Amino acid sequence: MKPLRLKAEVAKSVSTPLISQIFVARIFVDSGVYHLDKPYDYSIPEPFVDSLSIGVRVQIPFNGREVEGLVLDIVSAKSLAGLKPISKVISPISVASQESLELIEAVANAWAAHPYDVIRSAIPPRVPSVDREEWALPSKNVSRKNSEKQYLQLPPHINPYEALAELTMKISKNKSTLIIFPDNRAVERFARLRRDSIVLDSTLDRSTRYRNFLRAKYCEKSLVIGTRSAIFADIPNLETIVIFDEGSEHLYEVRAPGWNARDVGLIRADLQGLNFYAIGYSPSANLALMIDQGEMKFRSAKARVSVESFQQEFQELLPGRIIPSIRSALRGGPVLVLAARKGYSQAISCSKCRNIALCTCGSRLFQRSASSIIECSLCEKAYPDWSCSWCNAKTPYLLSRGTTRFAHEIGKALSGVKVLLSEGDSPLTDSKNFEGIVIATPGSAPYLTDGYAAVVVLDADKLLAQSDLKAQERAEQLIFSQTGFLRRDGKVFLVISHSHPIIGALSSWKPSLLSRKQLADRRDVLLPPFAKSVSIDISSTESSILIRGLETAKGDGRLSANTRILGPAELKSDLVRVLLLAPVRESELLVTLIHEYQRRRSASKKALLVMRIDPYSLTK
Repeated sequence: MKPLRLKAEVAKSVSTPLISQIFVARIFVDSGVYHLDKPYDYSIPEPFVDSLSIGVRVQIPFNGREVEGLVLDIVSAKSLAGLKPISKVISPISVASQESLELIEAVANAWAAHPYDVIRSAIPPRVPSVDREEWALPSKNVSRKNSEKQYLQLPPHINPYEALAELTMKISKNKSTLIIFPDNRAVERFARLRRDSIVLDSTLDRSTRYRNFLRAKYCEKSLVIGTRSAIFADIPNLETIVIFDEGSEHLYEVRAPGWNARDVGLIRADLQGLNFYAIGYSPSANLALMIDQGEMKFRSAKARVSVESFQQEFQELLPGRIIPSIRSALRGGPVLVLAARKGYSQAISCSKCRNIALCTCGSRLFQRSASSIIECSLCEKAYPDWSCSWCNAKTPYLLSRGTTRFAHEIGKALSGVKVLLSEGDSPLTDSKNFEGIVIATPGSAPYLTDGYAAVVVLDADKLLAQSDLKAQERAEQLIFSQTGFLRRDGKVFLVISHSHPIIGALSSWKPSLLSRKQLADRRDVLLPPFAKSVSIDISSTESSILIRGLETAKGDGRLSANTRILGPAELKSDLVRVLLLAPVRESELLVTLIHEYQRRRSASKKALLVMRIDPYSLTK
């Protein structure tokens, strides 16, 4: 009989020996499950000791599958009992410092989100070939002076990007600076002036973006510029954050959880003791309140602007008196005309009874150009022989005029003048000069070296009187910023009521004359920025249960008694919107309650709420 072999001779050993009984890795896990959002502890196998540090990407077992994680910290532990080991170090390159991870956690808490929903915006996807390049962390100089918050108002008649470039030369002598712009076009304009800057924006290919992200992290001193997600860039020796045009809608993240770069910048400045500068022509209501309460300094630009108003008599696009003024301005140079939207006419009404024209599918009708037929904006059904469904009149009245309609009517009124269009998807490039009239949508106007002889705002009354809470603030910022394109002897022509207060505010270059009135109006009815707002889209069958639960929470003290519950307001399909408003000083209870409610829905496998905290707009 052959001798027996012990099983121990052929049994597989433990996967990898553990480093010790003392240290474990605390990890943010990309679980894909909303309520599993806390950090989890994992044991550290011995082969990973030298390659593991804070901010390193790892692969870990979780809920029966292998997922990605990010090392949050390495902490001491009394026992490794029940802990699973890390499966793999994806890359030894650290992509986040302890400071940046604290920021990610703070943003996740402030916007009631899973940390990995923030990480996906904050850290670009890995590119292995870039990781193999040489990266060495610089020495840190942590000494910082007392930080400050300032709003720097730009004067008219100068190139704002040149002014910002001069500012950065002063504030970034010894340490790093981060500048956030609302769009790629603004980034490109500034990058042409400061070619030493590290660019982080969506136009870069995957490898270049990841390489620039690591360059920013592994440089001792740098000037980093980018669009909204660059606000999370991990930059050693960072001293100053600058937000350009901080009220822009483009600074709000489209994907959940919907954070915005300005507020993330303020959180980061407080956490890390950084200077925070907002630079623009007119502050948003949020910063206007901080200025009013003494939390932010306002450095005004002393200037005067020549403003003329032209009042409409019969809803005409070009009041008769404005035409000679535009012709006179054209003799001195090009003229910029602002249009709120592109296209020809975004809606149709009956010229007789003013009934809004609707398609049989329920959507509004519109017209693409002067020569095109009326059609549906949703199903594209054509109406070559349109007539009013209410009074049978055959003459349509064009509402919500766009750039094409402006060009058509201006071309007829000012025959022989060259008219150019500059729109979001096809903007004109910056130039030394243009001839004639440039009609542009917001953010699409080209810069001219010598400036425009006049800036014309048509339909300014309608622009300032839209139903959206942000409409007036947005219109004021637009008019102030476009006035900045003027040459020194240029004029602003507003088609607006002669008594509108924006005329005086613009001519004296004092947006505070408008913002103080807005703040007073919002304070009385507890609207942002005096309130934290949460919009929730939920099925109509569940909305009543949600509202009853919120009312109960108010009675129990889990929610501020001053919280306002508005709605439900009907949306498309079976959804309704519930809007919650809580005083800012009492808003932590609201965010905590909603966060826990989402976690419980996730744990019970119910569909998550479509939720936004402090959204750009409160309207549907």
